[in-house]
Amino acid sequence: MRTPLSSSGIAAAKEPDPRDAIAPMIDIGFLLLIFFLVTATLARPDFFLGFKMVAPPPPVPVTLKVEPIRIEIAADGAISVDSERVEPAGSPHALPALIAELERRDRMTAAIGRPDGVLAIISAANASPHQRLVDVVNCLKKSGISRVTFTDDLDR
Repeated sequence: MRTPLSSSGIAAAKEPDPRDAIAPMIDIGFLLLIFFLVTATLARPDFFLGFKMVAPPPPVPVTLKVEPIRIEIAADGAISVDSERVEPAGSPHALPALIAELERRDRMTAAIGRPDGVLAIISAANASPHQRLVDVVNCLKKSGISRVTFTDDLDR
């Protein structure tokens, strides 16, 4: 295509396209934006408060202490758990109330995350029937308690 000539024979100047003039303006805008982002100082959030904020201390792990189950066998054969009578003297060998209490305590220990389970301490009076001690040990086994120890501090 030919360029139109003016009356003097010189090529006429084209009118500038307005779309061509906006591109350098956008470049300058981005350059100014980058300049101000790089040179600006970031305000600290505690600057405006008037005091310095400190991070909280690291959390301290909480360990719950599990008290052992104290099972006492009296001379007449009555069974108490933590000084509370569970089975009266002369009750059958199955001891359902003792099993229920032991299972409840074992579930509580498992709920707080103690994998080793609860400790059962058996105290039997010297005059208590031997079968009663065997019944208590069988109940411990049925309830899933495997940590058992014996003591002789009950002399009634």
